[in-house]
Amino acid sequence: MVRVARYQQEVASTDLSLPRATYIYSLITCAPRATPYTFAPGGPLAAISSDDSLRFIDLATLTPRVGFIDEAHRSVTCLSRFDDEGNVVVTSGRDGYVRFWDRRICRRATQIVTRNPPLPFSSVVASHSANVVAAGVELQSDGPGEADILIWDPRYIHQDHPRAVAPPLRKFTDSHTDTITSLVLDPLRPNILISGSTDGLVNVFDLNIPEEEDALFQVINHGSAVHRTGLTPGPLDRKDIYVLGTDETASFHALDGEEVVDMAPSSVVMGDFRSSLGCEYAVDIVAGYIAVGSHRDAQHLDLIPLSRELPGMPNVNAVTRLPGAHGEDIVRDIYIEGDTTFTCGEDGIVRAWRPAEAVAVKEERDAEFKSRRDRKKGGDVKIKKEGERFKPY
Repeated sequence: MVRVARYQQEVASTDLSLPRATYIYSLITCAPRATPYTFAPGGPLAAISSDDSLRFIDLATLTPRVGFIDEAHRSVTCLSRFDDEGNVVVTSGRDGYVRFWDRRICRRATQIVTRNPPLPFSSVVASHSANVVAAGVELQSDGPGEADILIWDPRYIHQDHPRAVAPPLRKFTDSHTDTITSLVLDPLRPNILISGSTDGLVNVFDLNIPEEEDALFQVINHGSAVHRTGLTPGPLDRKDIYVLGTDETASFHALDGEEVVDMAPSSVVMGDFRSSLGCEYAVDIVAGYIAVGSHRDAQHLDLIPLSRELPGMPNVNAVTRLPGAHGEDIVRDIYIEGDTTFTCGEDGIVRAWRPAEAVAVKEERDAEFKSRRDRKKGGDVKIKKEGERFKPY
């Protein structure tokens, strides 16, 4: 059983002017990078949806920004940041393209073209500072099969297409046998690529090594299809690899230095966490929390902090709950900035949440200010003395 220690209250929402019955797949920040693993406050956010659009959202007002891309792909699948400033994002789709978009002008800057017939992409990750774009292939037939990971250097232009990137520098063809569901670059060492697949494996590559057999230096067998994988803080600032399975299982594995040490004693396997965490599904792990949701009998999203000393150990006595969440619809993605949580889901809505106590304090201050303003207009009292300033909220 979990104990809810605090609640967050919905403070704003937007449907992004999307068509009805549209899912929002993914939500990322376009803020400048503050540290290798954190971002400056203030947004904006970028979102991709099942209508194949790419839209940008003002973080302060939670309103769609003017201009958007109405057809980023035919069947868009993935969204990633590209540059540290947050001006350019990368998308991929089942149409076989990887495209770069400048959010300041909502225009395609360049693109990557795959062979004909196109390879359908199910995951993408990019880093301007490392000059790397990686995309994983969706296996459209029942596995096992050949699910490639393609690696490009975006600085090289295709000789026959001036707005296209040159063919991939390398392919990893033998490491996965089913759809690539997740790709992650370590922001501190962007030559380290982590891939997850529905074949149940998570692989770690050193992109500085051209040969696939030599580049692959760690293999994790999660035991079930991988839904998400990534990096989360561990003890002594070590980064741990987390794995979430499509069968609602989780595991954590140490990633130390340029190579991984003995994995067995430093791995934590949670197994099926639905009963112990009181949920129906996991969204992701973000900002030190595992985000888990329920949408049938109960409707809420819980943020459960993970221990830094004991990787993979959730603190079930310090749960933050977002009551109602997205109703009967599943939460697809989450972003946390300061004390505000942003969620998107299969109801086609982006919602902003803040701690209930902070909302109450703001409402009390707003009411007091309005009362004073009304009294001042009525001439009952003099609110502001000469040279006196109101304290900011």
